[in-house]
Amino acid sequence: FLAPSSGCVEIDFNFVKGRERIFFRDDEDVEMALYDANSCTSSLSLIAYNDDFGDLDPKIQILDGRLTANRRYYLVVDGVDGDEVAGNLFLTDPCTPPTAPTQNPTPLPTPLPTPTPPSPLPTNTPSQPGTPPTSAPNTPAPVATTPAPVATTLAPTDVASASCPNDLPCDAISLVVDGEGGYVSTIDCTPESPTDVPFTGDLSNSAWMSFVAPVSGCARIAFVSITGIGFFDTDVAMSIYSASSCSSYPFFEIAHNDDILRDLDPRISISDGSLTAGQTYYIMVDGYEGDQVLGTIAVSDPCGSQVCAHDTPCTAVTAVVGGLPVHLSTFKCTGEDPTQVPSSADPVVNSAWMKFVAPSSGCALIDYDSGTNILDDDVTMSLFETGAVGGCSAFPFQELDFNDDFVGLDPQLSIETLTPGVTYYVMVTGYNGDTVDGNVYVIDQCSVK
Repeated sequence: FLAPSSGCVEIDFNFVKGRERIFFRDDEDVEMALYDANSCTSSLSLIAYNDDFGDLDPKIQILDGRLTANRRYYLVVDGVDGDEVAGNLFLTDPCTPPTAPTQNPTPLPTPLPTPTPPSPLPTNTPSQPGTPPTSAPNTPAPVATTPAPVATTLAPTDVASASCPNDLPCDAISLVVDGEGGYVSTIDCTPESPTDVPFTGDLSNSAWMSFVAPVSGCARIAFVSITGIGFFDTDVAMSIYSASSCSSYPFFEIAHNDDILRDLDPRISISDGSLTAGQTYYIMVDGYEGDQVLGTIAVSDPCGSQVCAHDTPCTAVTAVVGGLPVHLSTFKCTGEDPTQVPSSADPVVNSAWMKFVAPSSGCALIDYDSGTNILDDDVTMSLFETGAVGGCSAFPFQELDFNDDFVGLDPQLSIETLTPGVTYYVMVTGYNGDTVDGNVYVIDQCSVK
């Protein structure tokens, strides 16, 4: 990576679940070292090293500005004693303060009847997304005769973080009801002002999502933590808000949840039709007592008739081998015809589908992770290849592998005999009809040995 102008860096390694017995936290130990070098083939000079920062995950912090701006530095991640590790690296600049958003533009005063036009002005760009410009672009500025009035809409008192892309409601990531889930992280996010955004609890670091309410006026929002060793105990809180716009404060808190049942992942369900159809609502995710949150989130309609987004093989969500996990839920999903999809899961009451293309090694490790919802939901998972003709509807499928309980109630599959370049299908189902929400990873376990 290239060092920022401040000469500082914080490098955080987050272990990705998907290896053997990850929840037994003394199995996968990671170490990390930072080096300086004139080139990738020259001698390396050790700058910093860390083994265990959070549990078994390492973190390196350079806070004294000693890195040279725009110079390339090298980082090595290693499994202690040969442990096989896979994870996410987060690089942030801890020395550069967040950039505060500018105030909303002050309305222009009333012009004279016959103003003298000066040179054209550049395009007027509002500071908050969704706020209309106060004047048209490239139009003459009127001459003021009275002092400019004070703006009636105040800018938010929250300060946006440069390394948290959805730190403010106006930067919220939009989710589609009954569609794909999205990723959310509160790492390096800043809290909201409680006068702007009332919150049931103490705000620590908040990230924003949004959705448009369906015709039914109902919504179910499920958050699933992306768990690694360092993030295993992450506690998450979530609230839904209504507002006339993303910058119209104060917001009104409609619903809040911290721990669904006995777990640490939140889930909110509004099934009384009280949301206004077509209105945009805002979701805030916050780390309890400063926990850094990383996870997936999905919105569905519990009152509507539409089935789940990935109810059939032909609507399967695509996972990339070695990529980020995909959010998969059996909520509102239907079962399968056992003559078309013969499965060791019996009966198949509700099933959601994922697909992936086999890598050149022919290997795949497929891991289902319930986040911190591991105590209540029982999950089974099957891997299929299609019939002779091929394609998502080439029935009957052939089951290649099946697993029920690998870690707790979460399943995992491992196979090394796939045909490279061929699309394979994964079916996730709730045991005895359990509704399950989780993240599914696909890793090429042969290429990382």
